Amino acid sequence: MAWRLARQGDQYRLWSTITDSWLMEDWCGRKTILSVYQARIATDMKQNLIREYYRFPRGWTDYDTGHAHGESQQTEDERQYQEFLARLAATEDDTAYLALIEAVYQEILRQLDIGDD
Repeated sequence: MAWRLARQGDQYRLWSTITDSWLMEDWCGRKTILSVYQARIATDMKQNLIREYYRFPRGWTDYDTGHAHGESQQTEDERQYQEFLARLAATEDDTAYLALIEAVYQEILRQLDIGDD
């Protein structure tokens, strides 16, 4: 994430150095900026869990040997992760992008039997 903050008094806007554009059209308050940030880190967390779900234990360091697990192995889970990434790259807009992440994330929670109890 590469965001820059513009400020006018107690109003703010976020600039993306990736897209070279404002993330919102109008100036907004602190609460809105923090809500945007919260949504971004929530999406990052979901993507991190998706990656680990499909790739685990690949890349994790072994306690006894200090070597990484499974660096040369391509598992069915790894293939599914690559398919997920391809589907993500093919999404047409932000709404579809976020919906795909949410759908896969919720399915993983069901697979892991993790709920919002």
